[in-house]
Amino acid sequence: NETLYAAVGETVWFSEDTGQHWTEIGPVRPGETVFTLEFHPEDQVSMYAVTTGGIYFSEDRAQTWESLFKPEGIRWISGQLRFDPYDPNHFYLVTSRYLYESGDAGQTWVEISQGFEGYPWFNDLTFDPFDAAAVYVTTTWGVYKLDRNSVVTAVEEAATAPATFSLSPNYPNPFNPTTTLRFSLPQPGEAELSIYNLLGQRVATLVHGVK
Repeated sequence: NETLYAAVGETVWFSEDTGQHWTEIGPVRPGETVFTLEFHPEDQVSMYAVTTGGIYFSEDRAQTWESLFKPEGIRWISGQLRFDPYDPNHFYLVTSRYLYESGDAGQTWVEISQGFEGYPWFNDLTFDPFDAAAVYVTTTWGVYKLDRNSVVTAVEEAATAPATFSLSPNYPNPFNPTTTLRFSLPQPGEAELSIYNLLGQRVATLVHGVK
């Protein structure tokens, strides 16, 4: 099959010659940037799109889209859809600060982010090829293991408590309009976090006090 699909901004494109020439199909939803386009692993017609505003489903190869999941008041800044190889109608959605699960092909979704200690930034999710019950989630705080034989939010954190002071890179980077700066202390103490410009002038103090 030489047909390819791609998204630029809110618009979906397709190519019938392995990317030599592209034809514009149109937006999934006007004003919503597309992060991910995915075909269902058992159906090369059913297509899913994750955008800044939700998840959409198409049965006619991106000509028309139906809304599957659109959380009220939330606009995602990233989004990845992962299909369970042991059950193709079992999905996970990874969206930076939120992690969702669906067991019915995307008809209903449950947020499982709150079960992770510290509520970290979620980067990606993968499945154990030798253990159908195990899912691994990579975050800015380390790798978590999700045991699906137990409560869905039960996790193990691979990281240990910090041994020294550390300041992590901001994420996301580049960013607009917000970013997160995270630091850790090996023990309670005075902490100050300030922002300086390229001239070395302090322009803001974000943290000052005992932490």
